[in-house]
Amino acid sequence: MISANKTISSLIQELEPRQKEVIIGRFGLSGPQEGKTLAEIGDNLGVTRERIRQIEESALQALRSKIPAVAACSQILDKGKKYLKSVGGVAKKDKFLEQAKSFTEGLNDNRLALLIEVSPEFYSYKEDENFWPFYYLTKSDLKISLGFIESWLNFIDGNKEKVL
Repeated sequence: MISANKTISSLIQELEPRQKEVIIGRFGLSGPQEGKTLAEIGDNLGVTRERIRQIEESALQALRSKIPAVAACSQILDKGKKYLKSVGGVAKKDKFLEQAKSFTEGLNDNRLALLIEVSPEFYSYKEDENFWPFYYLTKSDLKISLGFIESWLNFIDGNKEKVL
């Protein structure tokens, strides 16, 4: 079984100390807590939140170029991609995490969020008033899924008497 902790550690090990601290803080990688805001990290480091945003972006760029070199990252992401393909290219965040946990020891929301963020092959949809958070592979998968939902809602709306 792949270790999420070892995988993330090897992924971020070559970052500059400040970059590493920002990534660990933003993604909540040091424990079960949520990620910190730019302002919270900026206060800890004595810099502005804009500077933290810049450090975070440079760290994410570095991680994007490194991810193919970390075999365990590729394995996790390849298996995640296979799973998404098997369910039509879109999966609710908690279902995707549940599946990924089956082959990745110690994986949690925060660690998965970092891997998805630095992978060029995944997109994430943040929760809003209409949808729970979910991951998807392509813009086409998203468009097809949203189209299906809209047509289903229109069907239900037009057939309330029969449905209820």
